[in-house]
Amino acid sequence: MRGESYKTKVSNDLGLYVRHEDDEDELIVLVEAQSTWNPNMPYRFLEYIMATWGNYVTDHEFSKYRAPQFYLPPSRCCLIYTGDEKAKPDGTMNFTRMYHPKITRIPAYLNFEISVLSAKENSTIAGQYIWFSKLAAVLRTECRNGVEFIETFKRACLDEGYDVMAQFIEKYERKMEDAMELSITSNEIFDNFLQGKCEDAVEKAAPGLRAEGEKIGEARGEEKTVVYFYKKGLIPRGEATAKLGVTDQEFEVLLQNYS
Repeated sequence: MRGESYKTKVSNDLGLYVRHEDDEDELIVLVEAQSTWNPNMPYRFLEYIMATWGNYVTDHEFSKYRAPQFYLPPSRCCLIYTGDEKAKPDGTMNFTRMYHPKITRIPAYLNFEISVLSAKENSTIAGQYIWFSKLAAVLRTECRNGVEFIETFKRACLDEGYDVMAQFIEKYERKMEDAMELSITSNEIFDNFLQGKCEDAVEKAAPGLRAEGEKIGEARGEEKTVVYFYKKGLIPRGEATAKLGVTDQEFEVLLQNYS
């Protein structure tokens, strides 16, 4: 079996194209990770599927305007949810939820399902990843620096018996340490911005961010600041939406407004 990553302009978190070497069985796996529950994910997955199939058709030089007929690989959609379990309905997500609730009879052919993996899957790699993500979010606010974060994180993984996660930290320890150092520092910068302490925040900003920080300090307010930090990769999406008190869909509008 051969697998390779698959990228599209409409980008999901992970796309895999899998094909058996000995036959023509193919499968496209699309994975998205979310820390806040978004009921509109079926629509976004539909966009991912169409974009991925579009790339597939182009890569194979198929024509959609004339014969012969071409065939598409089936797709499997998975959502890895790392947020609050109380906010998540049980079971799979169905595209039929995207139709207006007044429509009482929706044919089966207008539906597709998304597998939702959550913390209940603790015996799987996906479940360990969810635990890993939740703990990272907590330690990011509790630890004083990147070194403390890595040491605490690694010890917690070993205590839980999650050897795969501990090995992952060992392999990428320096990169994770640097990334979390910036992330922890950015939290202080971010809070200073929201509290109006723009001058302090600018002084503490990482190299290359000072000029942008000064512009934001003079800008219209909180929304632009949050969007800026999100786009720079300094805060996760869940924290950005929580700070502004908006839904995932409303945050998408803000991203477009401040593009």
